Amino acid sequence: MDWAIVIIGGLLVMFCLTQLFFWTSSGIQRQVNERSYWQLQRQLLVAKIQAAETQRQLAQQSLLAAGSEATASTESTTAWRGWRKFRVQKLVRETPTTTSVFLAPQDGLSLPEFKPGQFLTLKFSLPGQSTPQTRCYSLSDGARAGQHYRITVKDIHGKPPAQGGVSHFVNWQWAIGDTIDVKAPSGDFFLDGSSTEPAILLAGGVGITPLMSMIETVLQRGDRRDMLLFYGLRHGGEHIFKERLRELARQHSNINVLNCYSDPESGEVEGRDYHFRGRVSVELIKRALPGPNFHFYMCGPGPFMSSLFEQLIQWGVPEDHIHFEAFGPATVTAVSTRAKSSADEATPAKTVAACQVHFARSKKTVDWTGQDSTLLDTALKNGVSMSSGCRAGQCGSCQTKILRGEVAYPKGQPHEVDAGHCLPCVAVPKANGGNAGEVVLDA
Repeated sequence: MDWAIVIIGGLLVMFCLTQLFFWTSSGIQRQVNERSYWQLQRQLLVAKIQAAETQRQLAQQSLLAAGSEATASTESTTAWRGWRKFRVQKLVRETPTTTSVFLAPQDGLSLPEFKPGQFLTLKFSLPGQSTPQTRCYSLSDGARAGQHYRITVKDIHGKPPAQGGVSHFVNWQWAIGDTIDVKAPSGDFFLDGSSTEPAILLAGGVGITPLMSMIETVLQRGDRRDMLLFYGLRHGGEHIFKERLRELARQHSNINVLNCYSDPESGEVEGRDYHFRGRVSVELIKRALPGPNFHFYMCGPGPFMSSLFEQLIQWGVPEDHIHFEAFGPATVTAVSTRAKSSADEATPAKTVAACQVHFARSKKTVDWTGQDSTLLDTALKNGVSMSSGCRAGQCGSCQTKILRGEVAYPKGQPHEVDAGHCLPCVAVPKANGGNAGEVVLDA
């Protein structure tokens, strides 16, 4: 009897030790597999970088030779002046609160190619509102000449019966055949098409739209340029272009996608529905890249971009290698302020003396004290109606004639401002010897 107990006890001990061994081995194996995966990723990227550099050197001469001809050809068909009438050609539901809209020109003429990452400026006439609303939305399709453009709009207000503004209107009230006034593609955030170096794309939520345009453009042009996308979302219900991105990554070895869910829904499994649980961070990026010397393109909510910008700089990424979209005042404040901080520290900004700003058509005169960030802020705060779109000096929607005085642009001269006009969304009264005098605007 005693021998039986000893034998049974021994067998139980051996069984427990065996199970412990397998559990431990399994955990170690998972760690080994994960480490091996990232090591292989790093080795692959290093090899791709070296190959890309060789390609770049070989292609440089031919690109320079063809550059003048290509530029002339592109400039002759890049854009139209002012507003052009478009109609809604097709609507595609991407997520429960996000819709892709295909817009075709009403005149039926072919559309010019744009730069991947640029946006459209649209003027909406909403039901029950007498004043048109201007908005800017990134183009989300490949940058090719054709018969339509695509934008993808997330309703920030939620499904009906919730009420909202333009994004709500686009998602729930726009119908095929509706018309809209559209300005030509524009914007300074776009992928450098002459480079063959790998591009690192950082997207948060609907910020995927301009980056999707970059990916689609690289593929449609037959480029072998490597694209690595880190896409941050709360859960699969917000995952825009999920199946399309999965298909592209499966079919093209130069397209790599890593999805990060910060708050996955019940039933969503890491490794099957998404790659990593948590937010996109530089710590995660470091695991995939051999170093910081890459070009990063990012678009997303203000906090997302602000955090990543700071982390990338701390890692050692050159500031001019970080490219970002700056739509809306929150994003501009969060990111542009940090981007300019080193320059601001080196060259203190000149203070603008107090002055008066006259809005001629509105017959209003207000004091400029420097408390407002821009002339547009001053106007809106004092009941002066002015059109605006991106509020970053890019879309030109707020362009206003200067009747008297001068303005300055603290964050740099904006693009394409007509002579004798200004962009109030980024302009302030200009200091002349410490005295700004007065500014009179046709508003």
